[in-house]
Amino acid sequence: MLYSYDDHSLKTYSGYQLLTDPSELAGTAFAFVVITLDGAALRAEAGQKLVGEIGRAFRGTSTAVILGSVGIDLRSCFLERSGLAETQVTYGGLGSLAHEVGPARMPTHPGTRPDLLASADYAYRHLTPSGFHVDLSAPQAAHDFVALYDRNGVSKCGILDVDAYGHRPACLRTAARPQGCRWSSHAPSRPVDKTEQRSGY
Repeated sequence: MLYSYDDHSLKTYSGYQLLTDPSELAGTAFAFVVITLDGAALRAEAGQKLVGEIGRAFRGTSTAVILGSVGIDLRSCFLERSGLAETQVTYGGLGSLAHEVGPARMPTHPGTRPDLLASADYAYRHLTPSGFHVDLSAPQAAHDFVALYDRNGVSKCGILDVDAYGHRPACLRTAARPQGCRWSSHAPSRPVDKTEQRSGY
């Protein structure tokens, strides 16, 4: 169950299946796979195993991958490790903020319905009319994802060119700088400049 801070209502999230072993992807067929691991998790042993299984499951298919992990040059390492075609993998990410609704109670903003919030698993708020963004690393995959996402009736999916996507605020990037595909080096992120603040992401 989801609580929306946008209109202070509950939304039911259903129709999904939980896979706990990446090898379960074998023999499946999806139009899109959205990777939501953070950069550190994607570089870890389990993340690398997942990338390999995604490659084995969807190499040579029409399945597109929306890479939501945040880090420097993760797409090229993902492509190398998975063996997927460049036309299959594009960057993407949420344009909203969300948090788990747990036993700890935070101060509520005016208009919040505490009774509804308490019955939710997660709560979210959109920062812009676009609840999700993709870039044009793989243009056809990006446009196909936007066409599907925009049917949800709640929010839209924005499209950013590759340069604009790379200029997201530093607070949304990790300090990771992979070497080859060992993904183990770290470098400090640079300060946000005014062009980044205008990116809207």
